[in-house]
Amino acid sequence: LRAIRGADKSHITSVQVFDLYEGEKLGENKKSLAVKVWLQPQKTSFDETMLAEISGKIVAAISKHCGGTLRNG
Repeated sequence: LRAIRGADKSHITSVQVFDLYEGEKLGENKKSLAVKVWLQPQKTSFDETMLAEISGKIVAAISKHCGGTLRNG
């Protein structure tokens, strides 16, 4: 959660885990986390480009600090 919060401190106001899955489909010693991320724009509303940029920062922070990856499907 700290890695996500630190990905964009100026816009991310809160982070919460809402689902945790551990199972054979993921592989040994792996977990799948689903998180809610609350964002607060500073000057203008977010557009798709800004949201994609923040999302990219979050994924990069998880990868760097936790070795996590974005799971598709």
